[in-house]
Amino acid sequence: MALWQGKKKVIVDGNGVIEERFENGKLMNSTRYQGGLKNGIYEAYYSSGNVREKGQYLNGKKDASWEERFPSKE
Repeated sequence: MALWQGKKKVIVDGNGVIEERFENGKLMNSTRYQGGLKNGIYEAYYSSGNVREKGQYLNGKKDASWEERFPSKE
């Protein structure tokens, strides 16, 4: 079983977003680009839709604080 069903890549002149999705259609992650570098908010999710990781890039490098969440054991 593949982890993701595909990528949606909308980059024009180095600016835009790349999104990856799970087989169930839910968003796996979203990365924004500006000037060809990662810039802005980055979000990653578990296949359930819950947040896995959240942070921000500035000029291609991780910036400020990042949040990582681990799945709860039910």
